[in-house]
Amino acid sequence: EPGVKATYFALSFSTMDEKKDDGTCKYAADISSIKQARQRITSVIHKTPVFSSETLNSMSGRRLLFKCECFQKGGAFKFRGASNAILSLDGQQAAKGVVTHSSG
Repeated sequence: EPGVKATYFALSFSTMDEKKDDGTCKYAADISSIKQARQRITSVIHKTPVFSSETLNSMSGRRLLFKCECFQKGGAFKFRGASNAILSLDGQQAAKGVVTHSSG
């Protein structure tokens, strides 16, 4: 499609390790936990592309990036989180099984 190109890149998350005044993590996840999750799920997920649209960039005055999780197994980003959650279980927890539900 004219004006659409695939872009692969790595983000710098140095600010994600910032701490609040009380010493706790400023964000819901720190870079260490993100890297650990990535290692856990790498073998079971698809590497999906990031697209940018020159048309939408021009209209918005910003560079917009779209992570195409529609190409992921199951057609959504949910596979990443579900895989990470299941692969994070210890043997005893995993032996009990997992029940999930999604409304879409």
